[in-house]
Amino acid sequence: MKRFKIYSGLKTPDGTILHSKHQHDCVIHKDANGKVYMLDGSLQYVRASGHGDEELIEVFSDEPFEKVRQYCYRNGYGKDMKGPFQTTFLKDMTDEHLNALLTYCLPINQFLPLYKMEIEYRKENNITINE
Repeated sequence: MKRFKIYSGLKTPDGTILHSKHQHDCVIHKDANGKVYMLDGSLQYVRASGHGDEELIEVFSDEPFEKVRQYCYRNGYGKDMKGPFQTTFLKDMTDEHLNALLTYCLPINQFLPLYKMEIEYRKENNITINE
């Protein structure tokens, strides 16, 4: 599997984690220190504030799977496409959601091997997540 970025985040001095959910989703936070921090670009690019006291968090597909499943995510409106836009991390996806991803994701989707790894991880660790 070719290495690719699965998460970009920014940790501010007060511990707030900024997470841009998609390209052009600029997230802004006024920190406890009075400074304003921002993150934009999701996985496509990183544009962030540059005060020097923030921490850029980047996670890649070839890191230990325990870490990957904490940070790998999908965005969507729910299975009926009528819910609010939300982010669901791999570790929190229902078993039904994971199986649907195997059925409906195109074979060229670079995240597909990670979904399969999560299913195997759950089998090996007796993890079941129902709605």
